[in-house]
Amino acid sequence: ALNQVHMFNHLEYDTDSLRNEYRRDLEAGRDIQTPKNYFPNDDPERPPLNRWRGHGHLLYGNWVNMMYQRAPYRIEDIGAGVAVPAPHLRDSASGSSADVIALPAKSTVAEAEKILILETLKRLDYNRSKTATALGVTVRTIRNKLRRYREAGELDEDL
Repeated sequence: ALNQVHMFNHLEYDTDSLRNEYRRDLEAGRDIQTPKNYFPNDDPERPPLNRWRGHGHLLYGNWVNMMYQRAPYRIEDIGAGVAVPAPHLRDSASGSSADVIALPAKSTVAEAEKILILETLKRLDYNRSKTATALGVTVRTIRNKLRRYREAGELDEDL
C-alpha cells in the first residue's frame, strides 16, 4: 500500500539501550544470546557502535516532510495562529468541528508535536493505540513522548 512504512527495528534506541537490556537480562539470570552484530566482533565487553542514528534522523525527517507535503493548509498561515485541520479527528456521525487543533502562533515543531499528540489523545479518550493510528506513529512512540513530557514536568503523572 502507498504511504506506509513498516519498521522492524528500533531507530529510537540510544547507543546503549540494547546493551543495557542485554546486561539486565544477564543479571536476572536469563539464558539469552549476545545480540548479533551489535557489539564489535560480537564481543559484549566492547562498547557498541551507533551506526543507525543517521538513518533514524533521515527516516524521521522524511516522515515529517511527507506529513508536511500532505497537510491541507496554506504555508502563509503557519505561525499566524491559524487552526490546523486534523481530519483524523472528525466526528463522522455529527460532522462537528472536532477536526481542528489550534496551534499558538510561532509554535516550534516540538511544541506543535506535543499539542497534536496531547489533543489527539484527549479527543480519542486517551486511547494510545487509536492515537498512534490517527497520527501515523507507533504506540511505542506515543509512550516514549509521554514519558519525556512527564520527565520534563510538562505532563501529569496519571497520563
